[in-house]
Amino acid sequence: MNMEPMVFKFSDPGCTAHYMDTLLDIVKGYRDNQKDDFLSISVIQTCIDVVPDFYHLPKTLQKTVKHQLGIEEKVKIESIALPNEQQISLKKQVAHILYSTRNSIVHAKSNYEPNGLECPPDSLEEVNQMMSSIGRALIQWNENQADYIRV
Repeated sequence: MNMEPMVFKFSDPGCTAHYMDTLLDIVKGYRDNQKDDFLSISVIQTCIDVVPDFYHLPKTLQKTVKHQLGIEEKVKIESIALPNEQQISLKKQVAHILYSTRNSIVHAKSNYEPNGLECPPDSLEEVNQMMSSIGRALIQWNENQADYIRV
């Protein structure tokens, strides 16, 4: 995105508070219209290989994901080569599971409506191990980026 025209407009003496407020309203509207789990999906799709940690998901959620991917329940995901389409779907589903589990914990006392993708409370330790592994992978991914990209 070329920021030069916007910087030029902001430095223009004719740039009004109304113009800036309008721009901020557009940005806020865009942000508010994004799906809540968009960030988790995009981070996992860009930075993480979830296959090695798939076994950390509770068996019931593994079964659900495998069914949605069209993979037999007894097949170990780690032992097969997933086509690109299935890899993308797997990453999205894992992101949905992690996001749903997070929401079920954070919003437990509010009007949270379960969607069936939450990790059962007795399996949170397994998902915690998966999150630790994902955290390490994110740090490693960041370290491998060029200086101008690195966070």
